Amino acid sequence: MKKSTIIFMPLLVLALTLGAIGCGGEAPETLVSGVFTVRAREYYSIEFNSGMAEVSGSFTSTESGGYGNDIEVFLCTYRQFVDWRDGAAGVSGLYWSGRVRSASFTVDLPEGANTYYLVYNNRFSLFTHKVVTSHVQLTGN
Repeated sequence: MKKSTIIFMPLLVLALTLGAIGCGGEAPETLVSGVFTVRAREYYSIEFNSGMAEVSGSFTSTESGGYGNDIEVFLCTYRQFVDWRDGAAGVSGLYWSGRVRSASFTVDLPEGANTYYLVYNNRFSLFTHKVVTSHVQLTGN
């Protein structure tokens, strides 16, 4: 066997091994992917636990009869979610879209394990249900 082949073989094995274990990067976890309805005066939330990671995704809202197709989407900690749900004024989150029809976002979660909520809010709409198409994933948990 040539000297160059002897050096190349261990490097090839190392490269294949690192590729098989992901070389430190983890596959994204899907938090939501699909189409769902958020009824008027209600919200839809997804609870998840994570350490330091990135949440990224997009959403589009259309009306389901009635007027207006905007929705609020936000990402927050457990404490922020409870405060918002219970009607506290001035609650902020890690991401807040405002009332929009569509948006894309990327949010870096802080270090340390925590419980988070991804919320699709339609509580402000008195009559109009919203049909939401969304794909959001968690990377690096």
